[in-house]
Amino acid sequence: MTAFLSFTVVGIATGAIYALTATGLVVTYQTSGIFNFAHGAIGMLAAFTYWELTVQHGWPEWLGVLFVLGVFAPVLGVLIERLVGRRLHGASTTTTLMVTLGLLLFFIGIASIRWSPADPRIVPEFFAHHSVRIFSINVTYHRIVMIVVAGLAAGFLRL
Repeated sequence: MTAFLSFTVVGIATGAIYALTATGLVVTYQTSGIFNFAHGAIGMLAAFTYWELTVQHGWPEWLGVLFVLGVFAPVLGVLIERLVGRRLHGASTTTTLMVTLGLLLFFIGIASIRWSPADPRIVPEFFAHHSVRIFSINVTYHRIVMIVVAGLAAGFLRL
């Protein structure tokens, strides 16, 4: 029973991450009419930027999150919208798909040049070594935060 509960918690936390990713795709499509294949690559750039700031340059985790979510991601979003998104308004589906695939490859190329794909990168967990005991398993604060953030984002977007 303990293994079942452990896998259930891991599955719910992983599902929360997938739900946030899917929510981002849906919001992008609903607001722009473009299915953005580069969505995941944009998240990758944000994650690598967070890693570089916190692990490589020693920024506190909270400051890295604030910078990536409050500065880096909005600036990247505005650049993409101004340089690419506006020009795609009214374009054919084939054109929008090809452009977003090009963006995907462009962002992967930038990341490959900046951060070597051969080097592993480990991001420390938020709230490392902190957990709460639920029934017979320990659930880390990190997983609880993932689930809560996904639930709040879904609730907020539903409103």
